[in-house]
Amino acid sequence: MLEFFRGRNNRKFDDTSMEEVWTFLEFCSKGLYLNLHAFGKEKKELRERAKKSKPNDEEHCFYRICREAATIPENNDWIDLSLVSGWELRTLASDVYRDCKLADKNVFKQFIEKFELKKDKETVFINLNYDIILENALDLINDAKWFYPHVETKLIRNENGIKVLKPHGSLNWLLKGNKPPVSITTDYRLEPIQNVCMTVNDFEQATIIAPTQLKQELNVPETQAKPMNNLFYKIWKSMADALFEAERVFTIGYSFPSTDHHFRTLLRIVNKRKELEGKEYRDVYCCTKADGREGFVFADAINFFPCQTGYHLSSEGFEAFVGENI
Repeated sequence: MLEFFRGRNNRKFDDTSMEEVWTFLEFCSKGLYLNLHAFGKEKKELRERAKKSKPNDEEHCFYRICREAATIPENNDWIDLSLVSGWELRTLASDVYRDCKLADKNVFKQFIEKFELKKDKETVFINLNYDIILENALDLINDAKWFYPHVETKLIRNENGIKVLKPHGSLNWLLKGNKPPVSITTDYRLEPIQNVCMTVNDFEQATIIAPTQLKQELNVPETQAKPMNNLFYKIWKSMADALFEAERVFTIGYSFPSTDHHFRTLLRIVNKRKELEGKEYRDVYCCTKADGREGFVFADAINFFPCQTGYHLSSEGFEAFVGENI
């Protein structure tokens, strides 16, 4: 599938964003361009690979169907590549981060203690990544109580602690399929979910939003179960409220990609609301190594977080940023 992007308009594949690839996959699998690019070669390769695979609880049920598909037509139209790719993304990410160790807990400790974040019950972390490296760091810091708003749990949570909002989901949030009814929960275990799929309606998987520009999981009830829509509506609403109230904001490792339409739109809405209410940011910190694009990143940081004074911009990485501010 990726060959579609190589060499197009004299560009290398490295210049293509993940969001662009995933949007192409989603459109052509079940959307606007379904009849214009059928993925015939890719579906055939998937089916042949699946036939040779061995039964595995972490494989998508399509693989099991392929092995038993003697009576299924060879046209492969029934294969949903977007669905299978989403499953494989969850499995790969879970495998990678299940063995990922926290690189340098002292940097997070220094950052949180320097800015007294654990003492501020209004502290909110907005984590656009799927991994749980941040949560592992918070768990290692004494008295840094934290919780996920809106995600169901059987544990007692301290709602005066630090809020961790993850608008694209998290590898440790458990999504259960339609047997029993759909649910999203976490017991706050700091390890990725093991993805298990037996049939189309009987599965467990990490609750993450595929990296498409459309991100239909966020706001389209026709494509997602009600618990999914409800959860992410509440998370995005909480993000908007937190940014509206914020006087100090940190952006770490975020390059403001032009394809991140949902988050950029949220920032614009928040800024308009702050403008109408006469609010503004007091201090804006931006720490991002952008490989020569720092000028564009910092310009976006200034644009999306308007502030009369108090910009603190760093392109030397997180460790250097923390060192500069100690």
